[in-house]
Amino acid sequence: VTLDPATKIVDSAGVLGGDKSEVEAAIKKLGTDHATVLHVVTVKKFENPTDREAWTDEVAKKAGLGPNALILAVATDTRQYILNKGGSKITAAQVENIKSSAIGPQLANGDYAQAAVNAAEAIGDAAGGGSGNLPSGNGAGTAVLVG
Repeated sequence: VTLDPATKIVDSAGVLGGDKSEVEAAIKKLGTDHATVLHVVTVKKFENPTDREAWTDEVAKKAGLGPNALILAVATDTRQYILNKGGSKITAAQVENIKSSAIGPQLANGDYAQAAVNAAEAIGDAAGGGSGNLPSGNGAGTAVLVG
């Protein structure tokens, strides 16, 4: 795929629908607040190459992405995804936390747009020195039990 330098979104799988503008807003906020670029790509499956890490490396290389750029790529048919941190200052431990807390649960529910929004917010937390958690108060991952 060829990355879109304006919106930072390529929805080849067509799963973002009407929530695409919400994803775009979260990506812009991440760029404004932390000088970090997130590209969100959805495809049916990873092809040429089929390995998701090699695939995102190739996409990043083709686009000439800088050191503060990350790619969240989701293959909807094969149910695979990757958050490729490229040369960003975000650590592997932060990436794992972002994947387990912000992205994975939303993808498991089939909410691709919310997974991308959460990714942008958690990457912002990591870029700001946090561990890659979602900011509290956005309703993600919180529940109130009434007994």
